[in-house]
Amino acid sequence: MELLAPGYYKNFKCIADKCKNSCCVGWEIDIDKNTLKKYKKLKSGYGASIMNTVSMDEPPHFILQENDRCPHLDENGLCKIIINKGEKYLCDICREHPRFYNYTSVCEVGIGMSCEEAARVILSSPDYDLIEPIGKVDAPCDEFCFDGRGDREEIYKILKDSALNYSARLEKIYKKYQIEIANDKEYHSILDSLEYLDQSHKE
Repeated sequence: MELLAPGYYKNFKCIADKCKNSCCVGWEIDIDKNTLKKYKKLKSGYGASIMNTVSMDEPPHFILQENDRCPHLDENGLCKIIINKGEKYLCDICREHPRFYNYTSVCEVGIGMSCEEAARVILSSPDYDLIEPIGKVDAPCDEFCFDGRGDREEIYKILKDSALNYSARLEKIYKKYQIEIANDKEYHSILDSLEYLDQSHKE
């Protein structure tokens, strides 16, 4: 299956210790089965201590330390597993975040805006609509095979129409796709109901 990515995808790289809101703090980090098998085989050096930081409650995960920090995050904001064992010993979620995959007749990989560096890369990219092949993946076609690429191209085309002001572009999209605009109070109530890692984010 063909693997596609936005043109800006290649510009993303984790900024590690320079990140203001580390994804290694505040989250329960689950460990996939294959990585857990790797950890169980480590018998010497730093690797031997990794299993001491793992809870085997389902799903297996790292036991967070003070202030909900990953036990492998050092005082400088760097990953001790990478420093001592290399990236190949990261669990899937640590290696992939903030990447996500959509499978249809092709596979598309993107980066999520929950990551500050991913958000910077996305929002500073003038060619946000550029999608390009970057390789192949071994994956079956999604059974529903919903492929929204054609509609996405149409939406991007409308968004880039400089003959219309921004509000008019949005109005055209709403009308074309029969999108009903909800009252802002409804959105605010949804946001207020979410769980916040840091209460200052809510404000």
